[in-house]
Amino acid sequence: MPPAIKWSKFTCENLSKVDTVYGVYELGDNSKNIIYIGQGILRDRLLAHKISDEPCFKKAKYYRFEKIGGKERAEQRERAEMNIYESEYGELPECNKRREYPPTPSWWG
Repeated sequence: MPPAIKWSKFTCENLSKVDTVYGVYELGDNSKNIIYIGQGILRDRLLAHKISDEPCFKKAKYYRFEKIGGKERAEQRERAEMNIYESEYGELPECNKRREYPPTPSWWG
């Protein structure tokens, strides 16, 4: 995301002021390191992460977002932001990494 978009504290009070429009957002840890890149209806998605029991999202202390015109454009922008992050850091943000499951044993059938 452009550096001009400043971080806000990841509180329910702040999130309640976010518009219900499509957009792309980032969650940051205590040091404002990006731990998640997402997209969707901004207020809904951010509040869902705030109340989530997922341990990764419990680390989120800051957020920032960019409003986007619609769902398809937000999905494209999210992919672009993840590609930029991955090319810069060599991996996806911590909370974007997919859980890896052990391979199915050969005897399973």
